[in-house]
Amino acid sequence: MNKEIIQIIIVEDDKNIRDMYETCIEEFNIDNSEYEIKSFLLVNDDEVPKILYNHHIDAMVVDLDWGTGSKQNEGNRLVKKIHRDCRVPIFIVSGNLQFLEEEYDESPILKKYQRDEVDVNELLDEITSLYKTGYTNVLGNYSEIDNMLSKVFWNHMSDVISSWKDQERDFQTQRMLRFAITRINEMLTINANDNHDDFDALEFYIKPAIKVTPFSGDIVSYDNKKYVVITAACDMEQDNSDFVVLCYIDFSMLDKITKRIKSGSNSAEKDLEKYINNAKSRYHLLPPCQLFIGGLVDFQLIRSVEKKDFLDGVSVIASINPVFHKDIQARFSHYYGRQGQPQLNKDNIIDWIRTN
Repeated sequence: MNKEIIQIIIVEDDKNIRDMYETCIEEFNIDNSEYEIKSFLLVNDDEVPKILYNHHIDAMVVDLDWGTGSKQNEGNRLVKKIHRDCRVPIFIVSGNLQFLEEEYDESPILKKYQRDEVDVNELLDEITSLYKTGYTNVLGNYSEIDNMLSKVFWNHMSDVISSWKDQERDFQTQRMLRFAITRINEMLTINANDNHDDFDALEFYIKPAIKVTPFSGDIVSYDNKKYVVITAACDMEQDNSDFVVLCYIDFSMLDKITKRIKSGSNSAEKDLEKYINNAKSRYHLLPPCQLFIGGLVDFQLIRSVEKKDFLDGVSVIASINPVFHKDIQARFSHYYGRQGQPQLNKDNIIDWIRTN
């Protein structure tokens, strides 16, 4: 079986440490039957731009304290450059982390290690685990997102390029990006077999939210309770609403179902399926996942708050993907637009059918 190749850059000027990296990588490649690590071992960053241009890199391991004289601690400059301009996970391994000039939030794609505390084998396993998520192949440098942008550039943008020259400069960039993103969104509605694909619950939410000011479709905390902003987007966008309409999020019902699922209840899975399919007109499911614990939007529990009071006391937890929020808005409108009719007597109808 062919192994998948994980390509990494290591910038380290200490020969003994470079030799240690090389030995650990050789052992990893012998022991691992699925993955092989190909490393570019460098003493400085002179070759980094060329390597990044010619290769898909899945991670960088960077020492801070390398270089001599005026170029000492050049690792700071490299980390800053990669963090700002590239989509490559960074693992900072240094005996001088106190010299790190920027405050970087640690995450699975940016980590800091004291050299005398790091186990290189564990570091390689961590890089492999990150690679397994598909993150670097989808969003890293020379990844699937780049392939899609290239398709938009050559197959869609080129046909209308002359139309952009008359656009106002202040709006040109935003509009061109929206044009490109809508084409990418359309590509993402189908899978490799040209079939429509299911969405993962993670795609339901945008967290952290992009907009600073609360907007229609946001999940918010207000007055110690959680709501979805249900006011029409056009009213909020054009500042036409004096009041903001909120729908309460109920957590208790879904919590009971999830506890039953964890205990092995088959009926609980069927109950959850009803909410996933939005079979109950009163509720709309906010699916549980890593970004949000999940809940039920209750169309009967609505609240109208004066806009000024709302903006003074609200905090945004997340935004709902517009693809899903449109359905919440439509179902909310339909719920209160129902006309209904008197209940027909089923027994009389059946009797008539039998006797006629």
